[in-house]
Amino acid sequence: MDVNKQNSQTETPQSIQSFDEITFKTAKKYLDLGWSVVPAKVWWDKKEQKFKKKPALNLWKEYQRRLPTEEELHKWFDNTNQNGIGIITGKISGVVVVDVEVDGLDLIKNLNLKSTRVDKTISGGLHVFFKWSGIETRNKVRIGNKPMDIRGDGGFCVITPSYAERDGKIYKYEWEKEAPNSELPKLPFLGEEIRETERFDRDSALGLSIGKRHNLHLKLADSLWNDIVMGRIDEEAGWVRFGADNRTCTPPEPDKDLEVLWRSAENKVKENPPEFDEETQEKLAEKIEKAEAGKNLTDASNAEFLAKLYGDKLRFDNKRGRWLVWGGHRWQPDVDGSVNRLAIKASRVRQREALQTKDFKKRLFVTKWAIKSENKQMIDSCLGLTKSTLPVADSGENWDEDPMLLCCENGVIDLKTGLLRDGRPEDRITMSTRINFNPNATCPRWERFISEIFNGNKEVIHFVSKALGYSISGDTREQVAFFCFGTGSNGKGVMFNTLNTVLGDYTQDAPASLLQKNSQNTNTNDIAGLEFKRFLISSETQTTGKMDERRFKILTGEDNFRARFLNKEFFTFKPVAKLWLFINHKPKSDDDSKGFWRRVRLIPFNVSFTGEKEDKNLKAILKQEAEGILVWLVRACLTWQKEELKPVPDEIRLETDAYRAENDDLFDFISDKCVESPEAEVKASLLFKTYGTWCEESGLKYNDALTRNAFTSKMGDRHPRDRKKTGMFYTGITLQEGYVAPEQKTPFLTETETTKNDPKTEKGVGTIEEIGTGVATNSILLSLPRKKTISHRDSKTTRVATLRHEIDKVPTPASIHPSEPKVIPFVEDLDDDSNDIPF
Repeated sequence: MDVNKQNSQTETPQSIQSFDEITFKTAKKYLDLGWSVVPAKVWWDKKEQKFKKKPALNLWKEYQRRLPTEEELHKWFDNTNQNGIGIITGKISGVVVVDVEVDGLDLIKNLNLKSTRVDKTISGGLHVFFKWSGIETRNKVRIGNKPMDIRGDGGFCVITPSYAERDGKIYKYEWEKEAPNSELPKLPFLGEEIRETERFDRDSALGLSIGKRHNLHLKLADSLWNDIVMGRIDEEAGWVRFGADNRTCTPPEPDKDLEVLWRSAENKVKENPPEFDEETQEKLAEKIEKAEAGKNLTDASNAEFLAKLYGDKLRFDNKRGRWLVWGGHRWQPDVDGSVNRLAIKASRVRQREALQTKDFKKRLFVTKWAIKSENKQMIDSCLGLTKSTLPVADSGENWDEDPMLLCCENGVIDLKTGLLRDGRPEDRITMSTRINFNPNATCPRWERFISEIFNGNKEVIHFVSKALGYSISGDTREQVAFFCFGTGSNGKGVMFNTLNTVLGDYTQDAPASLLQKNSQNTNTNDIAGLEFKRFLISSETQTTGKMDERRFKILTGEDNFRARFLNKEFFTFKPVAKLWLFINHKPKSDDDSKGFWRRVRLIPFNVSFTGEKEDKNLKAILKQEAEGILVWLVRACLTWQKEELKPVPDEIRLETDAYRAENDDLFDFISDKCVESPEAEVKASLLFKTYGTWCEESGLKYNDALTRNAFTSKMGDRHPRDRKKTGMFYTGITLQEGYVAPEQKTPFLTETETTKNDPKTEKGVGTIEEIGTGVATNSILLSLPRKKTISHRDSKTTRVATLRHEIDKVPTPASIHPSEPKVIPFVEDLDDDSNDIPF
């Protein structure tokens, strides 16, 4: 059963203070809290003159793993004379209880043990209830020399309204403090305060069989269990220890046998403390050395000791080779050597533990080792082995994976609701905005600034705010990039510098080379640094440069990408950064496909702030409004989730279309001569002939016109081709109604041939002949004048093919020797566009 899930879905019950009887109704109230309830027995021991308590079930340990049913509660608490009710603490109930004895009540204040539920015990002490932290919490039968202990995972605790009779008077457990509708707080000092005084749970670690454990319990009672059997802690704590240990016994002992062990150890030690025989000492030494992680004096034991001491606040990401330290709301990358400090601290904790050892030689030996462990070489060795020691070792998967969680300095924002909550280790977040989230903060100057840079255009302002809200999430469903275009002094720089401050770790300034097309650049270092980033700010590419369309599609898509840092191994990740380019020149692109242009949103920055319009204090003012701007962004994200990035304002749509036209070789041709429709089609040869005529009419220069291959490729990206009996057709496009293509000038292919034996020249001249109509129809490649020399070589001849544009029949010069006309079916690639000329 998912205890946390149940707790979150269960309504907090009414006050329990009014219940002074132990009935089903009382037990059900606790069960509704998600607590694992069991009946308890409480009585006054006249001989020892103290209250004692224990579970009233023979088989209570199964409720360490599951909650009881209502039927079981009825069986236990209906029409019975139960005088005690208890709970199993730890993960199963989501509760940790600090038990403070009467003479330690001052610790409540000193250790800041504030809680919404405090129970006054039958002996006058206090039970302080805290929320289970999500990390295994072991039972501590004593916190150092302090008169208090902790009921953690698998522990047992008697609670209100349990009672017992003493000398004719009733003594009760009572609520000292209860806020029924408040969530329990986390234990403020859980971890370091407890860990540094923790006494090792030796017997549970031994994992002994029942027979051997029974014998060793008795023989070890005076040394391993003297705190319990000599009355230094009460019997309830003994059941805590036995209960927690019994979860790891091999096999688990029946509860009655546990009680026999308890009583036997208690009586035997008090009457006649035993001595160890040699055989028993050897067995114990071997078992304890194997069981006590960190007790062997080796580098490995130092690593195990560090992992045991700080395993809940330390991780090593083996995928990225980095240390992470839990900082309260997120796992923070170690940038200041905090892991080294923890290793040194662990060595000093070990020194303090050694000082509590009764054996002088062992105490001296362990103390020397602990002091030596502070040497740099040993610290390095310890940390090196800790990287592979659980729970510190981490595979590196699933960090910062939830796209709708945004971490800030005072918690984690759920972007689905806009609410702040505490960060949890299981969130696996490493990033932070580096500022607090204050839902009451405002940003009037930022809102005015946004209105100013977009000249009060409400549609554009609304769209841009949604785009910025979308960009703080890790969601990439929109698959778009934002091109912020305008000349200088228009607010782009101020806007993005401010967002850099507000979003902290989630932003990244990308170099201009990130999107610069460079066939020789195979370095992925700049892309590798984008992992986990959500807001990518890139300055423009070089004025004369072209965009790397492949990288652009990677950064605006939802596919994984393989990259690596310099001199590091490759790794795969999914980019989630939203690309924002602030540009004074629009980058050029050779990609005119729909797959490219559907990703582009060009946002114009047309207002200039110079002279009197310039506010020299603006950056400083906006920085002071950082918390308010974060609230503005979260609200914008909520709006985006409702509306998405629709509709696109006319101003942005028209600017984007114009930008596309500037980069699209076919945009103007299609706009002037064609109609695009799903049902339309046009013969490929006619469309290309029309394009050639349009080029002539438009005065397009030779170098700017498309060859047949280029035309076929680019038009095919827009409109698939379909071969029919009458020829090849483009689908989804046709010529405008009533348009008739005029007669087009025809380029002719001529060929000359000679042998190498010509005495006058190295390259003789052969025949020149116009290519016939049938061949020319399939061989015309250019619609504009063009001259190009291309060679075919074999062992005997050299052919030179020439393209010429003429209206009249091509004359035959007197110097040309007659020969048979030849059609060359294939030409080797001799320059960049030779492959566009299939003869």
